[in-house]
Amino acid sequence: MAAGTLSRSSRHFPTLKLIPPPRPPAVSGFSSRLSLHEAEKSLGILSSSLKVPQESLVPMVCECPGVLELDFVEKWERVSCELVFSGVSGVGIANLIKLSRRLGVNPDGFVSNFGALKGLEVSDATVSRIVEEFPRVVITVKESEICEKVDFLEGIGIPRNGIDR
Repeated sequence: MAAGTLSRSSRHFPTLKLIPPPRPPAVSGFSSRLSLHEAEKSLGILSSSLKVPQESLVPMVCECPGVLELDFVEKWERVSCELVFSGVSGVGIANLIKLSRRLGVNPDGFVSNFGALKGLEVSDATVSRIVEEFPRVVITVKESEICEKVDFLEGIGIPRNGIDR
């Protein structure tokens, strides 16, 4: 008999059988390990130091709650100066952080790739655009591969300043 349907007992009195609602699924044990203090501190770092806009915070945490792990956020805080000085937007930083968490990539590995992009002698606007539009390149591609691609482009006649466009 379906939940909430009436049945007749032997005395012809209706009885209602109720089934409790299902529990919401746990986020793979993450929420039970996170203290309120750590969550507040992580949110503070994300919004203040890392410049993630308020309208990006909720979707980012809903999609990838692991971004609230304090040690992870603190590592990103240490490497964020380069990003902020290069003009990468808060949304771009949020995308990097979320992708890094999902892929399990340590922010420290990001530093060398970001340095390789900066070393290409392209404008900060170009570096910022690459980080914001193609965060996977900065997170997963090795520094040597970035340099090889630029060498290839130069080899087929695209000058370095043409890459900047």
